[in-house]
Amino acid sequence: MIAVAELLHGADADVVVNCYLAVLGRWPDEAGFAHHLASIREQPERRLAMLERMAGSEEARLAGRGMPRGAPGEASPEAALAAQLRLRTAFLLDEIGKLRGASATPALPPGFAEEVAALQSDFEALRREVRARLALLEQARAAAVPEEARAPGGLAEYLLDLVEISEARTLARLRSLERRAFGGDTEG
Repeated sequence: MIAVAELLHGADADVVVNCYLAVLGRWPDEAGFAHHLASIREQPERRLAMLERMAGSEEARLAGRGMPRGAPGEASPEAALAAQLRLRTAFLLDEIGKLRGASATPALPPGFAEEVAALQSDFEALRREVRARLALLEQARAAAVPEEARAPGGLAEYLLDLVEISEARTLARLRSLERRAFGGDTEG
């Protein structure tokens, strides 16, 4: 299960999607996504309250889910990104499993099984890439860095830049895969 600090890290739109997945076990509907996004947009201090409202909802109770573990606080960008990727991957694999179980249904469009297989392959490649990037970030902490990064505060800024670049690329790829899988846009 994802920790609260990991869940509340990232862009506003990603926080809303991740809260839906962790607390309600489903992808956000358009109206709910817009509502929750508007309630926290550019106000990260409101994220915890949104999560608590969602976790206290009747839908969360019926889904048998509650508040994620842990206290709010700081999570390392690497840990948060890895946890969010695990959360989304688990949800998507579960959805794929449900679709496979319903494969006898004639309503599935032609070529759908191939598209699902391609998505699985893309997600596995993304998972490997994220693990490799996280490993590189860990190595960068011990490796020689440019001279300007050696100044007080420079190494931290350098590593944060690496994390942000990696996170942005990974999230862009994940959003592309989500659009392929769900035909929607996670940005609202």
